[in-house]
Amino acid sequence: MFRKLKDKGTSKALALWLEGRLARYGELVDLDIDSRERRASLVLRPLGEAGEVVFTVTRYEIRRDDSECRLVVCAVDSTRPWLANLAEDWLVGREFAIPPLAALAL
Repeated sequence: MFRKLKDKGTSKALALWLEGRLARYGELVDLDIDSRERRASLVLRPLGEAGEVVFTVTRYEIRRDDSECRLVVCAVDSTRPWLANLAEDWLVGREFAIPPLAALAL
């Protein structure tokens, strides 16, 4: 139960952070993080499109060393094959520095 509450709070905080970064491309409708399964699902409404798009990080890892924490995207999927392909080319395998507190939540 605690994990679900933590994931819901983390999802809300990350959604607020992502909204401004994604506004140029569309609207973030929903974000759901499952820290036990190490996955995150986003529902997006792209500009110029009538329908919604689901983009899922199907697996991520948190890597820590002495000085920093990093989130690594390991696998992705989407309801739009072109978006899944783009993310596989540009996101999968990349490491993103994150604050230590965020690493604990994810």
